[in-house]
Amino acid sequence: MFLIDNRRLKFMSVCAYMHNEILIVEEAEKENKGEKVIEDKDNFVRNTLLSIKSIVEEQHYTYDDMLILYVRFPQIKKFYDSISQTIKRHVKAGEGWVPALVILSVLQEFTLRGYKQFEFIPFTDAIDKFILSKKANSSKYLKVAGDVYESLTKLQYKRPKNNKKKRKNK
Repeated sequence: MFLIDNRRLKFMSVCAYMHNEILIVEEAEKENKGEKVIEDKDNFVRNTLLSIKSIVEEQHYTYDDMLILYVRFPQIKKFYDSISQTIKRHVKAGEGWVPALVILSVLQEFTLRGYKQFEFIPFTDAIDKFILSKKANSSKYLKVAGDVYESLTKLQYKRPKNNKKKRKNK
């Protein structure tokens, strides 16, 4: 048996959000949508993302898993939405952005902050591929990652009080 606290739920929400982004990237890749940002001849970045995807699925931190947990832990929605809002603050509608770089940057930030699930993923090497291509401003994405971490850390959730009136025994 293990305990689920808000810290763990926040991390699970991050994983679910990033997993969902990986699924969107895979779908776009199948349909040949989007712009190729880096020349990934050895499929290093792609394989890194697939490794992340499999770890998230093994840990049962996917969006579908969060929907199941939502019944007992409604704060998951607040945490998940906070991630989305933080990213949207940095990436304006219609502005080009690189989902893979967001995924790598955010999960690297959480790994550096002590979350061990992805400690064997070579985030720095994968992010360096984007830096070398010079088509993506990696500092912007690292700022997004830091803000996602900070906003979730500061986010407080208190369960609503049960306002059911107790019946008096007659």
